[in-house]
Amino acid sequence: MKYIIMGDSISEGIGSKKMNYESTLLQYCPKIHLIKNYAKTGTTIEYANKIVDEVIECQPDIAIIMYGCVDAQIRPNLEKNKYGICSLIPRRYKIGGMLSPRAFYSKKWYRYIPDRIDNLIRFFLNRIVLFTQGTVQWIPIQQFENLYREFVSEMKRAGIKKRILVSTVYYFFNSSREYEKYNTVIQKIAIETNSQYVDIYYKLKRSVACDGWDTYYSHDHFHPNENGYKLIANSLAEAIKSMEE
Repeated sequence: MKYIIMGDSISEGIGSKKMNYESTLLQYCPKIHLIKNYAKTGTTIEYANKIVDEVIECQPDIAIIMYGCVDAQIRPNLEKNKYGICSLIPRRYKIGGMLSPRAFYSKKWYRYIPDRIDNLIRFFLNRIVLFTQGTVQWIPIQQFENLYREFVSEMKRAGIKKRILVSTVYYFFNSSREYEKYNTVIQKIAIETNSQYVDIYYKLKRSVACDGWDTYYSHDHFHPNENGYKLIANSLAEAIKSMEE
């Protein structure tokens, strides 16, 4: 079976090797074949609707859709630029519109120290922006619901019958309540469109509660590490196998 992936950096992968759940999912489900990973760092459900025609043209047997992590997140407002502060922040810290910590540090000692210093700078700038500029949420929940439903409905009308709608990851800082609200919307749309809903939010939340953040997440406590991606891949594999029955 052919499948595609839709989403943000969680699905695209992190680092130069783009570590994500693709390879592990293939181990769990050797009969599936990835056509294309459409996931792109920092994107929201708006991006999915922009490329929906291209996605439909692929005619995948399975579509894995994971949006909400960027859409719902409460982040420092880098657009307000009160007092001209945001203009002073280096461009590289604004990639994807997110002033976030580094997901991981290099294992090479001569890069490890600069990476740690870089994270301290990010932390310092993050606090300044939060204090002076406030926060922003890119896609309000009603807009998210409308756009998400529109995208999934387009996929359904195009004959893509097997659709897996994935919850957000678990992310405590500033956004956990928002993520739960948005996940309720995703689940509702899955029921309405007869799609499969995969809840990784609560699986990751329970796992973190038992074993700690470092067992399943990178340093930014947002992007999963290898164990976290294995958990996601296992959840997706279960959903795919249930579709085959």
